[in-house]
Amino acid sequence: QQPNLKNDVDEVVVADDTPPVDRAHHAKLVELRRRQKELKQKNDIANLRNLIHRQRDLLKAQGQELSESSTQLQSCVDGIQSNHALLKESERRLEEMHHRKRIVEGMVLRATEQLVAARKTLSERRHRK
Repeated sequence: QQPNLKNDVDEVVVADDTPPVDRAHHAKLVELRRRQKELKQKNDIANLRNLIHRQRDLLKAQGQELSESSTQLQSCVDGIQSNHALLKESERRLEEMHHRKRIVEGMVLRATEQLVAARKTLSERRHRK
């Protein structure tokens, strides 16, 4: 009867009265499990490296896209500011034109009033003669 006990790392513990062939087989199993664990760790590390590489590439692409979007946004802001400045200038010129219109209308009104008065005076002079 051979007692097979397990320890904390899932290795089979063989009793001291085990025949040498079983001991050699046990040693190979332990070594195989150790190598499998090591290969799994190496595989996990490689997978993590690949994941990190993909995430870096993704972050780089997103950074580039963000940079392009920021440039486009700044271009839009500049365009809006330029349009706002043009609008302000147009409003200023419109107000100036309205002011000139009021001046010209006042001049026309005075000239019309003077013309009417002059015609009235001329008409009165003609009727007196």
